Amino acid sequence: MREFSDFEKKILGIMVELQAKNELCRQNILKSYFENKVRLENDSIKLYCYHDSSLKKEDISIILLECGFLYSYLKSNYYIYDIHKSLVTSNTKASDNSSKNKFEVPNYEEYWIASYNVHYRIILSQTIVSLVLNDFKTAEQIRFEKQRKDTWIGIGVALGIGIIGIILNIIALSKDTNINKEQIKSIQTTIQENKVAIANDTLKVNNLKVVQHNDQEK
Repeated sequence: MREFSDFEKKILGIMVELQAKNELCRQNILKSYFENKVRLENDSIKLYCYHDSSLKKEDISIILLECGFLYSYLKSNYYIYDIHKSLVTSNTKASDNSSKNKFEVPNYEEYWIASYNVHYRIILSQTIVSLVLNDFKTAEQIRFEKQRKDTWIGIGVALGIGIIGIILNIIALSKDTNINKEQIKSIQTTIQENKVAIANDTLKVNNLKVVQHNDQEK
């Protein structure tokens, strides 16, 4: 499938929206694109375009041709199908319905539109509908992005596991350090207690010496 221009993407988006409402036909596509500033009317032979005074015939004709190019591509690749049955369309009129802002649309093949098919219902293939709904990403692109996303998720999980492992090691080392500190503190307390006991014993010995010395002097 080829790349679509911004204009074609806009037209395809309009077509998908209209199809969802069972309102997809040439008339409604152009009305939606021109925001109801254009209306097509047909008799048994000719097709006329009424348009708002803010629009020019040349600009509308270019849009018709561009739509014709897009339609030809879609049809040749079996992405679109004409149902030869007319839809009932709204009679909303262009804001300026005077003959001054009216021109005949030639029934040329490249114009994609003629007096007999202006209201024909059109069906878009689900391939195009899915493409539009997925922001014009192909199945291959979607699959690639999913694989890339899954890869990044795998990398993230691996990093997360690694970080958790480091944190657990740090906690374990911290606990060992706390145990060693407690052991050292206990040893220091024991040493201090021994020093006190030795000091007390020394005091007792000295007192006994004093008593003995006094007894000898007597």
